[in-house]
Amino acid sequence: MLRGVSRAAGLGIAWLALAGCAGPELPSAPQGQAAACPRQAAPRYDVIVNLPEPERDDRLSLAEISAHSQAAFRHLTLGETESRLQISAVFSARVAPGALGGVCLYIARAAFSLGFSQRVIHIAREFRGAESCLYDTVLDHERRHVALDDRIIEAAAQRLRADPPEQFATLNGVWGANEAEARAETQGHLNLATEALQRQIQRERQVAHALQIDTVDERRRMLAACNGRLTELHPEFR
Repeated sequence: MLRGVSRAAGLGIAWLALAGCAGPELPSAPQGQAAACPRQAAPRYDVIVNLPEPERDDRLSLAEISAHSQAAFRHLTLGETESRLQISAVFSARVAPGALGGVCLYIARAAFSLGFSQRVIHIAREFRGAESCLYDTVLDHERRHVALDDRIIEAAAQRLRADPPEQFATLNGVWGANEAEARAETQGHLNLATEALQRQIQRERQVAHALQIDTVDERRRMLAACNGRLTELHPEFR
């Protein structure tokens, strides 16, 4: 079972300003941002994937894992994979005087990071020791969750490399009455891009794990594993 899909969130944006010179403050933006900030080359950007090897934890009981996952025993919460999705963008930028006053901020280079800040595979402590067959069966199931997450993140990274967010195209010249305003406007564009990407990946994970791993057939496989040992120990799983 996968945990952390709905509540896992990590959005961080770090600013690395290379140089800046702020023009005079203006009461409002000039008509036509393109006229105020002539377009320059689109920003260069990289996409970095962070997929840490999951830790393993078998200290929790069946009841504790079920409580964490908010599922009943009938849902086979024998283990779970806890993960925290994290998407961030780090970039360098320069500030120049605007053609009609104010300032223009140009992003020179950016790097998106997609992945997880932490991953933990939990296996019920009842399966330690004498129940090694069930332990390995649950571990194999959770590793499938991890492998599917890896594929989803790698695919998202490939899409991002091939087709950057629409909002990113506007970052080769953002006007502001002053440097702080230009930075705030630019940050707003990046927030939209990273938040939309995070929502998309979360939806993909929810659907993919439900359809590909946590299925009725998988429930039957788990019940039949180890010569039906699970139903001997816990008839409530039938």
